[in-house]
Amino acid sequence: MNCKLTKPSILPRKNPMEHESALLDFNQLLEKSSELCFIQCFSTTPILKPSISLHGPVIGHWMGLILLAGGEFRLTLKANYLTRDALALAETKFGKPKNTIDPKIAHDMVREYLNQFGGTLKRLFASTEIQVGLSLPLQTRSFDEAFVNPKMMGDVIRKQWNLAGLNSEFRMVSELQVLNWNFIKSLPKPPEPSVPQEDEMEFL
Repeated sequence: MNCKLTKPSILPRKNPMEHESALLDFNQLLEKSSELCFIQCFSTTPILKPSISLHGPVIGHWMGLILLAGGEFRLTLKANYLTRDALALAETKFGKPKNTIDPKIAHDMVREYLNQFGGTLKRLFASTEIQVGLSLPLQTRSFDEAFVNPKMMGDVIRKQWNLAGLNSEFRMVSELQVLNWNFIKSLPKPPEPSVPQEDEMEFL
């Protein structure tokens, strides 16, 4: 028996007008979830800001990323930042001078933040019977984005926003590929804020 693998079709980026409002709701879900997970991970409330358009794809030194994928969509979440951003957040979290904190610990905090962000979205989608898989959080250099050819990304819907903490800032990016628009009709509501616990964060 000959088995032929077929590539799933990705819908065109020019979305029907009936999806425009739902896409705004989807983006608000991402922004609100990212903000609440930031509070839980770093014990500080960020200021959510629209992203300033920058020339080129490189918008940081380091980049953490995580992938959610299912039958309806593929979603890549990225956090671009500088080492000093991660150290400033670790300083707030642990109450220690940042020059006494190992940068590796600070980078681990960013990866755990993405893990919580992706896990929160996975649970929210499951509440509306949208099943997605979640990858492990990864870390690479933002400069790697310079080698990405936009023409090879297909019909990706890209969204950028910033989370500004105390002496720190994350430049967040989401990249969405829609395989089935039906999921957008029953989006979950953003999670409610909760009080972070001292031992809530577990490093990977």
